[in-house]
Order: sequence, then C-alpha cells, then structure tokens
Amino acid sequence: MDLKDLRIATWNANGILGKKEEFEVFLNTQKIDVCLVSETHMTNKSHLIINKYKTYQTPHPKNKAFGGSAVIIKDSLAHSLLCHVQKEEIQSIVI
Repeated sequence: MDLKDLRIATWNANGILGKKEEFEVFLNTQKIDVCLVSETHMTNKSHLIINKYKTYQTPHPKNKAFGGSAVIIKDSLAHSLLCHVQKEEIQSIVI
C-alpha cells in the first residue's frame, strides 16, 4: 500500500463496546486502515475484536469504564506496539 492511500480516522466513542456494530460498519464502508479512538470506556477486562483488524487499547489507570484510548489497525498493515502511556491525565498507545 502506498502511504498516500492510507486512510486514517479518529472516533470519540464515549463507550466503544455499545457502538461496536456502528463502528465496524464505519471502518468497512469508509475503508479505514487506522482508527484512533478516544473515550473507549474499556477496562482491563474489556476486549474489542473486529474481524481483519488488530486492536491496541489503554484503559484509564483506575481500571474504571471511563477515559481510555485505542488504536485499531488493519491486519494487512505492518505495525508493532512500541509502548502504552497510562496516566490519570492521558491514556495513549504508540504504534
């Protein structure tokens, strides 16, 4: 894939698990390669599985259903996890 064709999106989920079907339709219809998701509201026990995508998540450090972020990347793209930042004021993932 040529990088100029890479499709990147952001999504403020305000709770991604309750909107999984809508989110999956968005990824597939818009042919999104990478999606940066804020306000996932996931915990260490929550998992978002989307066919043909890899999900990296960082929940809020209090492990409560608020805050949090995720990066969703197509399986077909070469990538690797570098680190998670998990602080009260910011939760992020570096890919």
